[in-house]
Amino acid sequence: MIAAFTLRKGVYKALADTAERHAMRQCAAQLLDIFGVSPEEARDIRDVDMHENNKVEMFTASEYDVLSAYENELKEEHLDVAFDDFNIRHREYVFSGDENLKELLLPSVYQDNEESKKYRQMYDADIVHLKVANMSVFYESLSDRNVILRPSDVPMWLMAVADMRKMLAYSLGVRDEETAQELDERLVSFVREHVHNVNNFGENSAPEEDGDEENFIFMLVYYMLGWWQETLLEVVR
Repeated sequence: MIAAFTLRKGVYKALADTAERHAMRQCAAQLLDIFGVSPEEARDIRDVDMHENNKVEMFTASEYDVLSAYENELKEEHLDVAFDDFNIRHREYVFSGDENLKELLLPSVYQDNEESKKYRQMYDADIVHLKVANMSVFYESLSDRNVILRPSDVPMWLMAVADMRKMLAYSLGVRDEETAQELDERLVSFVREHVHNVNNFGENSAPEEDGDEENFIFMLVYYMLGWWQETLLEVVR
């Protein structure tokens, strides 16, 4: 049974049953796979970012001793970790989706193809790195029926949900404003037919035709994520 986000004791909390979490995690893993990354690798990337952020916070503290920090980094027991972190930070990403999906997830900032190509060469890997770290926050948040987000997790979680809904919309045939409108209409029909109670997604019946099963899952996750997104934004505001 999925439940809306609420604020409790300084964290944002929602509920999701096993089937719901499995469906959402499956879609998150599919998006990570498009970037050539497994959920386990995504977790390592997110952990390295957290480690880097902690070092920045320590560096900016007035009592931080820079020389002692460098000496600590150069100790033998820290070298392997440092090299591993460097390799993770500077890894190459291989995009396996088609070019239209790539443009949707990694939009160009220049109309000129040459300028856009230069920009992509410089920044695409960094942007993918951030998207992968965001997706890991989302994926790991679904490890338990109690979905708990710290305030610092919320921006990353919401950006991951936005990317997932883009991928799902594309998989469901959205290519332009007309097909986006068609998806909205299909979603209304879908909700009427399958979502009898917003708090009982797990009890929905799957379509009888096997060929519709994947689209059914995509529609269900697309709808759940949109509803969750709205409830989280409402309580954050």
